[in-house]
Amino acid sequence: SVSSPADILPDLSTAVRQQRNPQVKAEALSWAASVVSAKPAAMRRDTIKDLADLFLSAVDDGASEVREAACEALGALLAVVGDPVLSLLTDRLDKN
Repeated sequence: SVSSPADILPDLSTAVRQQRNPQVKAEALSWAASVVSAKPAAMRRDTIKDLADLFLSAVDDGASEVREAACEALGALLAVVGDPVLSLLTDRLDKN
């Protein structure tokens, strides 16, 4: 059982950053979105930043299913932490 989003970060990071199979990346991001939605009270600021960075890196992926799953995960994170917090972390989207 997953107790918090921080618990999934090592495996999620490996799946998103090192996996070459887009389906595996997309499934990992969808799983992350469900964990974030299910465990909102358990997130610390550093966990939020790490998740946002990971999700944002996947938004630039070459595979559409990975980009869509990354946006879904960002949406779940936005729903949990709110726009003001997430906008501080996503300013780099506007710069690209």
